[in-house]
Amino acid sequence: MILPCVHIENVTKFIEESGLDSSDKIELLEENLEKLNERIVSRVSFYKWVLGAAWAIYVVTFNLKIKLLPKAEDINFLKILTESVTSFWLSMFSAVVILILITGYKRASEMLIKSIEFACIQSKYRILKMPNRYEP
Repeated sequence: MILPCVHIENVTKFIEESGLDSSDKIELLEENLEKLNERIVSRVSFYKWVLGAAWAIYVVTFNLKIKLLPKAEDINFLKILTESVTSFWLSMFSAVVILILITGYKRASEMLIKSIEFACIQSKYRILKMPNRYEP
């Protein structure tokens, strides 16, 4: 016998307590989950594009700064270069942290959607197994 996960069982109970007592209602929930999943994927894609654009702008300005600094006079080039490299590493670290957060958001959202989908399947199975369960 395969035992379901506890969180799927809790979601299944929530679905049953919410009045989703027919296969049609559960299928409507599943259709909405598909739309929600599409929205999550598009949001993650948008966040990645924003991060990529911000990183590209930063790299271009960093390169221009390094390229134009040697031409200027009366500037302590070594000090400015050290500050630039420090800011580069801080920006790189920030970008990696943001990318990890985006990936975590995507993974958590996928786990949530899959849990609800499995709970819907479990609820439909229970409805088909006991068709008169919800009738008074």
